Amino acid sequence: MKTIKYVLAAAVVVFGLMGVKAQEITFVPQDTLIVGNIGDEMIFNIDITNVSGVKQTVFIVRIETSMPPDWYSALCFDVCFLSSVDSIATTPDFGSSPLDPGETREMSLHVYAENNDGTANVQLQAGTFNNPGDRITVDFTATTLALSVNDLENFPLEYNLAQNYPNPFNPSTKIEYRVKEAGFVSLEVFNILGAKVATLVNENLPAGNYVADFTAADLASGVYIYKLSVNNFAQTRKMILEK
Repeated sequence: MKTIKYVLAAAVVVFGLMGVKAQEITFVPQDTLIVGNIGDEMIFNIDITNVSGVKQTVFIVRIETSMPPDWYSALCFDVCFLSSVDSIATTPDFGSSPLDPGETREMSLHVYAENNDGTANVQLQAGTFNNPGDRITVDFTATTLALSVNDLENFPLEYNLAQNYPNPFNPSTKIEYRVKEAGFVSLEVFNILGAKVATLVNENLPAGNYVADFTAADLASGVYIYKLSVNNFAQTRKMILEK
């Protein structure tokens, strides 16, 4: 198998930019864009965690696929399936078993670029048998085409916490941040004495560019500190509330 060049991109999540957590599970892709070569097998790995207190039977559905000629994709969850199989579940029929509470298991989407340059787009949905209507939807892109500088600007190649805007603000402001790799993200606000006054983000997120809204209608004027923590990265900035 050839070495594949990986580039991280933001997942397109139908239920909101930060909506990668359903009621019982989280669905965290390690990559949502892979750039490879003709003949490559491009593998998207996704960590699925049961965050409920009971066993969960998880299903994965491939609901949208756009492939160049001679390309195809396949799903793997404990075992791998033929490209014609569009839905799988953690049941004995699929050679699998339900996830225990707190258990994380990896599934993968495989895209095979047999011939021809091009770009494949695959959309997956994940949910549980307990609550099948509460689904997580993520888009994946595999390409053998060279990416332009403009394309790369849309992909988070580093962690970053931007200055809020507007600043000073009253009473609302926006905070942009970038997540280079999937992980547990915390975005918190503190007063000048170090007491926490708000938690804006506290969940697993895929790599991507995000915006958090902060409303301080109940807080006094002054200087506040906001902190982003994800994986081994942490950054803080100051903002000013003027009423």
